[in-house]
Amino acid sequence: MEIKDLKPLNGYILVSDNKRKEVSAGGIIIPDKVKDDHIVEGTVHETSPWRLDDGSLMPQEDVSPGDQVLYTFTAGAGAAWEEDGITYRAIKPVEILAKLVAE
Repeated sequence: MEIKDLKPLNGYILVSDNKRKEVSAGGIIIPDKVKDDHIVEGTVHETSPWRLDDGSLMPQEDVSPGDQVLYTFTAGAGAAWEEDGITYRAIKPVEILAKLVAE
């Protein structure tokens, strides 16, 4: 299964966690597993064409493939998998906290 072969349904959005290398003041690289980060930056890969909003189907217009977004570490907890060292998640629109806008 490849991410390009997946099309989310029922309002889901496919995202991947962006990898960040953080280095301490002493030059030690801090691995992801020991970071106390609850907010994750990710990239949108694909969106469902519709989302459920107050019981009505609405077009998915908030995010598009390629957008950079912020979400909690627990977003898509039941629908996350790893492929080639990258964590992918199927998350709901309400789990997205913000979209990063380039200036």
